[in-house]
Amino acid sequence: MLNTLGDPARAAFRFTESLTMAQEIGETWTIALTLVGLAGVANAQGEPDRAAQIFGAAAPLFESAGMVMAPPTAPTMIVT
Repeated sequence: MLNTLGDPARAAFRFTESLTMAQEIGETWTIALTLVGLAGVANAQGEPDRAAQIFGAAAPLFESAGMVMAPPTAPTMIVT
């Protein structure tokens, strides 16, 4: 949300905080969702290669959580 409001630096900070907390409690699907958010921030900051790398890191996490990623233009998950 912060990213879409024009504050990608703050969004990155919040996503990083969320990622740390999710890793501490082992919440795989939250880690995956947070990585997607960080990928969106990287893309918004003009770093598409970094965004693709982060987004790619989320893919196996979605699979291990039994979820399928939607196309990157619509970061929505489909539970299988």
